[in-house]
Amino acid sequence: MTYRVRPNTAAQTGDVVDAWARIFFDVNDPVDTPAIFNTLDAVDPTSAVNALPPETAAAEVVLTWASGDDVAALA
Repeated sequence: MTYRVRPNTAAQTGDVVDAWARIFFDVNDPVDTPAIFNTLDAVDPTSAVNALPPETAAAEVVLTWASGDDVAALA
């Protein structure tokens, strides 16, 4: 089995990619899989680790971060 996905530079956020497959057997009739779709989010997400203290004596350090994404464009 082979499945190939190639990027499309013209893809935009909100574009829909549809997919389905037909499975062929040696003797039995082919079987169609259910159709699926994916909605593209073509905008890179943003994230950043919040500042850490310059030094710590602790054996463990708690990391926090901030992230964002343009999910409103998918609505």
